[in-house]
Amino acid sequence: MTDYKPPRVVFLIEDSLPNGRVGPDLTPTLWSLIERGGWRSDGGVSVLASSTYPNHATFATGVDVAAHRIFTNDVWNGSEFVCSSTVGPATSTIFDWAKASGRSSAAITGDTTMVGCMGARTADISWPPSGPLDDSIPRDCLGYPANSAVIEQLVDSGALETDLVFLHMNDPDSTLHLHGPDADMTIERIREIDDDLATVVDLLAPRWADTVLFVVSDHEQEAVNQDIEPIDLVVELDRAGLPGHAHNEGTVGIVYDSPGAAVIKQLGPIEDAVDLDLNDDGTAVTLAWSGPGRVFGRSNKTLAGQHGSPRTRTQVATVSGGHPAVAEMATFLAAKRPHATDYARLIAGLLDLSTP
Repeated sequence: MTDYKPPRVVFLIEDSLPNGRVGPDLTPTLWSLIERGGWRSDGGVSVLASSTYPNHATFATGVDVAAHRIFTNDVWNGSEFVCSSTVGPATSTIFDWAKASGRSSAAITGDTTMVGCMGARTADISWPPSGPLDDSIPRDCLGYPANSAVIEQLVDSGALETDLVFLHMNDPDSTLHLHGPDADMTIERIREIDDDLATVVDLLAPRWADTVLFVVSDHEQEAVNQDIEPIDLVVELDRAGLPGHAHNEGTVGIVYDSPGAAVIKQLGPIEDAVDLDLNDDGTAVTLAWSGPGRVFGRSNKTLAGQHGSPRTRTQVATVSGGHPAVAEMATFLAAKRPHATDYARLIAGLLDLSTP
């Protein structure tokens, strides 16, 4: 269409926001956006593992974990497990596509490692910078940049004037980890986080007619059962005499160079497993999980919520804004339960980006 004017696209991730908590009473700001746009009431679907970094890498690339290679928050680099931010996605990102297409982009996140795991250093504006946070930056209950700090950077960095804004708010994830998904403190914090969203909407208001705003989450959380012994997948492999490089993370464990899901799921404490990728030599990258609330790795008595297993795959999926394309995006959400892989291509279409 020759008269089509691309919008400003804002992709806002409220980390761990439970889809079942979205409604007019608890999240009135989000609900008002839904009423002016659209949502998927049963939510979207995350990649596996249903953890933060794999899903953010997918949001930024439009591909599943087998392509971008960030299977869990920590990844195997050939000799050891390292934070995925030190490796980054193995494919191009929407920030690369924007730059190649002459569009500006920004990534403002509430996690010091998020920019790296999304490959967002290519963006024209990115925050936080690598390295330790400045002591003056407000923190949430687990020490991540507070939502207020993220909003401040959204304003001060000039990100509001870019064509594409990736905005990540780490809380409610921290609150759900600390208190669990059903605690009174969690419910109250979700109300407060909706107020943070209202602040963002106010900042977007001067260009609302030109804006498409997605508000999503990356996964949910499940209550941790502290009475059940945690699973150490490294020990389980050794005990069974099986090969592979194992790592424990939340309510899942990952095995690189695995003998395959059919073998891994036979281990005593494992409920089920799936191969996320198959290697030419017949080995696999296998994700395993157990029953509800059973964690992998050492028991952390300070945490009441975790994620990673298929039980936490539901994502909030909403769209709003004043641009005419919002109606098309709302129709998409109504017609198809969105997968995390969908958003990068939707955004690329909105901004008329050249993609691989």
